[in-house]
Amino acid sequence: MGKFVVLILIFKLLYACLNIFTVLLLINVVASWLIGFGILNMSNAFVSRLMDIVYNITEPVLTPVRNVIPSVGGLDLSPLIVFFALQGLGEFLSWLYWQVLMG
Repeated sequence: MGKFVVLILIFKLLYACLNIFTVLLLINVVASWLIGFGILNMSNAFVSRLMDIVYNITEPVLTPVRNVIPSVGGLDLSPLIVFFALQGLGEFLSWLYWQVLMG
């Protein structure tokens, strides 16, 4: 029984981390659009610090994808590819969780 509790906690922690990273990825995309259109001002200390944190968390995952998939017409598709990969990984973790729980 104790082994299953630890496995369930690990699955839930991994799933929560995936969800948090997905939210940070979406914040990165939307904020980059808002900065590009001049709605967000990077000279604002709060915005600058927040974007530094989000950039430092998401960029290690986005950079290798950018190296493999080039921009298409100036449009960076790496966040979309990472988003779909995260969704697939989340579905796999959910499936694995139920296999452990029911098996």
